Amino acid sequence: MSPATKPVEESEIEHLMRHLRLSYWKVLNHLDEELERSGLTTRQLLFLRTLAEKGPCNSRTVCEALHVTPADVTGLADRLQARRFIKRIRGRGDRRQVILEMTDKGRAALQTGSRLRKDLVTWIFADLTPRELKVTLKSLGKVVDRLDREELKAKSGRKAAPNPEA
Repeated sequence: MSPATKPVEESEIEHLMRHLRLSYWKVLNHLDEELERSGLTTRQLLFLRTLAEKGPCNSRTVCEALHVTPADVTGLADRLQARRFIKRIRGRGDRRQVILEMTDKGRAALQTGSRLRKDLVTWIFADLTPRELKVTLKSLGKVVDRLDREELKAKSGRKAAPNPEA
């Protein structure tokens, strides 16, 4: 049996899922607490990072990058625009087209939020050796890659991931 198909004990699965869930929520809670000082939420920070990486873009691009709904992007954009972190630019030829662009104030907020995020992540992983950190990163990368491959298969109409309930 290859490592990918090796059976995993039920207790190991529960242990793994518990740690993943707790890690995810604890990191997000700590990050939200830290980001409050910069006046951003985690999702707003990710929105600004998307604009920094992709440049001015439409809301669909942000939706795809953040894996959120168009309504989520609209709500985030409304709040960021109200604080003058982004601006909406209407298309010249088609006024229905809206481009989202980060402002200087948004870039400053992103810089502060990114520093807070980096400091928090450094603190969270401080107890890991460099080798443990490297193994953790590689392992999580494999998990994400597998999930990405399954998403692509499902989108292309090929067999999707097996249903654990079946």
